[in-house]
Amino acid sequence: MATKGIPYEHVCIECGKHFLGYGCRRCNNCQRVHATKIVARSRAKHREQAIKGKENPGNGWQYCIKCKKKRQLSEFRTRCSDGRGRRNKICDRCLTSIYAAREYDHINLKYWRTKAYSCNTAARQRVASVKGVKLPQVSLSDLEWVCKPQDLIKLFNQQDGKCHYCGVQLEPRNITIDHKTPLSRDGGHTLGNVCFTCRDCNMLKSTRTETEFNEFVQEYIRRFARTSRGQDKEPVDNT
Repeated sequence: MATKGIPYEHVCIECGKHFLGYGCRRCNNCQRVHATKIVARSRAKHREQAIKGKENPGNGWQYCIKCKKKRQLSEFRTRCSDGRGRRNKICDRCLTSIYAAREYDHINLKYWRTKAYSCNTAARQRVASVKGVKLPQVSLSDLEWVCKPQDLIKLFNQQDGKCHYCGVQLEPRNITIDHKTPLSRDGGHTLGNVCFTCRDCNMLKSTRTETEFNEFVQEYIRRFARTSRGQDKEPVDNT
């Protein structure tokens, strides 16, 4: 029986040579060759998985650390719009719920990330309805333009922080993003078709285009003015 801390003689299982060691099954040379083979097999396996991932992007599964559910890779965002880079550990559904539950007292980078994410999600939903597929099967690479927080900050400064339609000063809790020509009416998901509006204008505009909404508001103002002056009231017969 070997004494603790003192090497004793072994027989290599690869070459059969005798060597001194602390419980090793292979001599130094055979152990070095064995480790090289393991590394080569591991690299070949990762290379094969990378090739399959490029041929079939979005395939595969991953566990979300938030909901603990197994979801498709297409439901996890990546750092790049073309699907490259490290994937998030939280799925898109959980991110949406997290962003929706947060209340912001001031505008910061996280706030603009939330707005950019909601804008891209609306465009993904439109692409999914056109293709007749589910939302997780549509990635950011399928969009003609990917909204980024930097784009929204620049656009917000260009509008001086005011609503595009009524000109009221926007507050963090009242800011909404609107497509001038709605996506449901073949409007493009581009920076030129996006603007900041207040929540009231966004709800009132609904699926109208920018031109139709302006005409609707002008006609509404004219009708209100006529009503306030009593022009629309029926004459009273005193006889």
